[in-house]
Amino acid sequence: HGASTPGKPETNGKAEQIVRSVKKGTTCNLLQSGLEYGYWPHAMRHFASMHNFTYVISELNNRFNTRTPYHAKFGTNVQAHLIPFGARCEWLPHGKNIKQGMKKFGKKTRDGIFVGYKINMGMGWSKQYLVIDAEKFKNTPANRKAHVYATQEIYKLQELTFPVKEGLWNPL
Repeated sequence: HGASTPGKPETNGKAEQIVRSVKKGTTCNLLQSGLEYGYWPHAMRHFASMHNFTYVISELNNRFNTRTPYHAKFGTNVQAHLIPFGARCEWLPHGKNIKQGMKKFGKKTRDGIFVGYKINMGMGWSKQYLVIDAEKFKNTPANRKAHVYATQEIYKLQELTFPVKEGLWNPL
């Protein structure tokens, strides 16, 4: 294979194509969700995760033809809920701080904004989802990012909504 010329990105076609694809996917995630530019890192990691979980390799001479990148690396498809970036979800919180104010016999889950998957080094999924708590988001000033929580239990809602984009949930 040919080498690229330093200082001339046009000679590095494959890498530039991948960078363009990631930028476009990340931008689409942010536009679809209605979240601000400060959530770019989460949007980019979500795009990369979804690519690795769902993109099917279709290169006839590739030994991983018809597999996803995740399957090619780990020998199995990821066993995760596939949820769009910024979609409304319900999640089960852990820890006293986030459970504060929840009724003992009331609803056990909280409303949230889905922002991704916690990925271990080496691209393996940790079986944890990343979510922004809806109440915390609504009480966070618009110029600051809300805290992102990791949880093992998340519930994808039947009706897909994007509450920030739709103007239902707004920061202060």
